[in-house]
Amino acid sequence: MARSLAALLLLLVAAAGDSHAASPAEMYWKIALPTSPMPGAIRDLINPASSAGSASKEDTVGNVDRAGPAPRQAYRVEAVRPVPVSGGDMVACHGMAYAYAVFGCHTTTAAAYTVALSGADGTRAEALAACHADAAPGVAEAYKRLGVAPGSVPVCHFLPQDDMLWVRN
Repeated sequence: MARSLAALLLLLVAAAGDSHAASPAEMYWKIALPTSPMPGAIRDLINPASSAGSASKEDTVGNVDRAGPAPRQAYRVEAVRPVPVSGGDMVACHGMAYAYAVFGCHTTTAAAYTVALSGADGTRAEALAACHADAAPGVAEAYKRLGVAPGSVPVCHFLPQDDMLWVRN
C-alpha cells in the first residue's frame, strides 16, 4: 500500500512540475518495473509524436462551423470516411466524471469513421463514430439493448466531443 501511495504522489508531483520530466506513465513503469525499460511500442502508443519517423500531427474531429456547442437538431449524414489505422494500433480515451480532466483509455479493435453532418439550420459539423463488430465487454450491453446476438451485426455510435481516438500515423 505504501509503495502504491508513493507512486501516486510521485506521479502527481511530476505532472504538476517540469514539462521536461518523464510522462506519468513512464514514471509509473519505472516504479512498477524498475529493472525493465519501457518498450518503445508502448512509449509510442502513449506519446505518438515521439515515435521515430512520425510527424507531430494532430487531426481534430468534432468540429462545428460556429462558436459554442452544436445546436440540438436533426442532422443529415453528408459523408463517411474511414479513419486510416496503420498496423491496427488504436486507443480510445473517454472523459470521466471528475473535478479535473481524467480520461479512461483502452485499446480497441473497432472500426473508426469521420462523419460529415449538416443540420437543418445549415450548421455543418464533423463527428467521430466507432463501429464494434465483436462482443467486447463494453459493447455487450449495446447488443442486449438492441435485441441482437452479440457479434452478429456491427454496433455503431458517435463519440462525445471531448473523447479522443489515438492512432499511429
